[in-house]
Amino acid sequence: MTETNNIDREFKFYSFERFKEECEKKIQIGLKIGVNAIDELFNIQCGYFGILQAPSGQGKSSFLNFIGSQMGLLHDWKTLYWSKEAEDFIQIKELVKLYSLDNDKEKALKLMSEHTLMVDEEISTLDDLLACITQAIEKHGVKLVILDNATNLESLMGYDISNEEKKELIEKLRDFAHVKHIAVLLAVHTTKLKQGEEQTANSGYGTIHYLNACDYMIGIKIEKNGLTKISTLKIRYSWLGLMREERHLGFNPHTLKYFDLDDQPKDGVDVIFEEEERRKRIAKKIMKKAVKISDDDEEYDVPF
Repeated sequence: MTETNNIDREFKFYSFERFKEECEKKIQIGLKIGVNAIDELFNIQCGYFGILQAPSGQGKSSFLNFIGSQMGLLHDWKTLYWSKEAEDFIQIKELVKLYSLDNDKEKALKLMSEHTLMVDEEISTLDDLLACITQAIEKHGVKLVILDNATNLESLMGYDISNEEKKELIEKLRDFAHVKHIAVLLAVHTTKLKQGEEQTANSGYGTIHYLNACDYMIGIKIEKNGLTKISTLKIRYSWLGLMREERHLGFNPHTLKYFDLDDQPKDGVDVIFEEEERRKRIAKKIMKKAVKISDDDEEYDVPF
């Protein structure tokens, strides 16, 4: 049994007035993305740290770009993107397409640039990244920070970092979101899943530290029918969303936008899926032709 020494300090406890003061504080209501299936599951709020988890190639970057653009279009938010997943010009082209409302590319580019910050230099340390985010908040009014992805983030601390260093990294990021009162979204890969295995909150890379630190965790997966399934894997507070719920979305590969299935005419959904199937068939034909050319040991230009 632990013995306590004589305490010569008078501790302060909550009085009725303090209880009442805290009880009367209003909970901040999060902002909607503009797609019912998403808004029913979770919302974006300043001061909270979220994780988007998915296997590689399941649309994490597309989903994060969509969220950032919707926050700009609907709520006039500025988003800072830090990503090493694709070359800058590719992400810029995708964001311009997401901000396009009437096929006016110049107008979309201007609208995108007013709501988007991207770092135009190399970030080599975690301290540099945090300083960059601070500057984006204080000088440019950024409210949402999107980091793609956790592996690239950890590389700022060197490769093969220890579990303790991972814990320190993710807790820094969480505390940064809370103290600076911004929304932070981090993309995280899952570990290798067995065939047919569903992802859970414990499936993510760096699981225990990421799971403990985040305020909410969202899973995303492309189903065999082409629909995108999103699910809430963790919700720390009830006002952030619904726990252990899932919804399905459509994705338009031409506009790069997600949509509610109920809001899209059935034939419109079919057209999108048919276009995807058409592209797959063309890709297979091109690959077969490429293999044949290689077998013949002759060089031709194959139009990809």
